[in-house]
Amino acid sequence: IPFRRGERIEWRYLITQKFSGDKVSLKILRDKQVEDVEIVLGVCSSLVPVHLYDVMRPQYYIFAGLVFVPLSEPYLESEFGKDWRKKAPVDLVYLARWGYPTTSNEQVVLLADVLADEINVGYLRPANLQLVSVNGIKVINLRHLVEIIETSTDMYISFKVVNPDRVLVVEREWARKANARILKQNAISSDKSPDLLNQLEPHKPPSVFADSQQTGPEGSLIEVVARDVTVTVSDTS
Repeated sequence: IPFRRGERIEWRYLITQKFSGDKVSLKILRDKQVEDVEIVLGVCSSLVPVHLYDVMRPQYYIFAGLVFVPLSEPYLESEFGKDWRKKAPVDLVYLARWGYPTTSNEQVVLLADVLADEINVGYLRPANLQLVSVNGIKVINLRHLVEIIETSTDMYISFKVVNPDRVLVVEREWARKANARILKQNAISSDKSPDLLNQLEPHKPPSVFADSQQTGPEGSLIEVVARDVTVTVSDTS
């Protein structure tokens, strides 16, 4: 960009001189036609928070020994060190660097760890896997995850994670009973962070059925390969 006589500067310099709410005139090429447009600048929101300075206590939720947390750059740094951009899983780095929210309250929810218990014995411990849906419902944020699980009336709760793709299934009532034991064993006072207490709204999730299911002891955590199906029920009365 021309600056002074015989001098040029990078176009990023002009961007740094603008503020949220400023109007900017642009010349763009659209459908092979040059157009002049005017836009109002706004704050660019990141899907993955860069800082957590305004969060009093980190969010978390525990169910059947599965520990869920929202993804943030401070979390990546705590897990992989200051060089997390090179050491963390590529898919999480991509979300942190280039992810943008589609709604104002969207979060990337991670299955961060598994607290060992008889309900999940023998299951390989996953770490930092992105949770995408529960009982076939896309998870918007951690608060939404709590709502889906704690208002569910289904016999099983299924968790779909990606990279690698897996579906984890646990018997709902057995998991609820195991929660107190798991919390006591790990000296954890609550199954959720304080900001997630007493915030549920009525919600009835759809069911997800499995193609195949491994045999295991009653209430044990099992891994399945799942697919969405549609069931039609006819009233014969």
